[in-house]
Amino acid sequence: MTERFKNAYDRLVKAYITNGLMANDCTACAVGNMCDDKGWFRAVLDFREKVEVIRTINNNTGYSIEELSQIEYTFEKNTHYKKEGYYSTPDRIVWCRDDSPLDFIKETPEFMSKLADDQFNGLKAVIELLMSFDKMSGEPDMTPFDKNQKLKAYEKAQQT
Repeated sequence: MTERFKNAYDRLVKAYITNGLMANDCTACAVGNMCDDKGWFRAVLDFREKVEVIRTINNNTGYSIEELSQIEYTFEKNTHYKKEGYYSTPDRIVWCRDDSPLDFIKETPEFMSKLADDQFNGLKAVIELLMSFDKMSGEPDMTPFDKNQKLKAYEKAQQT
């Protein structure tokens, strides 16, 4: 196992368990979490800073900008619930499915369970891609991505 794989894996586990992972949110997406939200989205938005941002990302993750692009594409392609930033407010996150018109989905325990499954599918695809980058064989270890632990963290956050 390479150091870059271990670092990425650990960050993705933490993001999943602590509800810090969201598709369609450049600061909380798979790559945003891998980069500790240190400029991934700015690489796209501000060409003048691109060289410095790429240096930061490479030093922070060990992955090239091309690999990070593939990682993000894989995560977004394999998740279907998206955070709809335009309609979200600080006190309410609006979710929608990418295969239906904008739907204001209420964050119920049932929905959070579906969201956890959706994110799990996206993360499994990302972990498989990361393994392929480092020529690792076998099935990815997905046991740390414990859905029950994630749902308990969500419930605890709702109580505060």
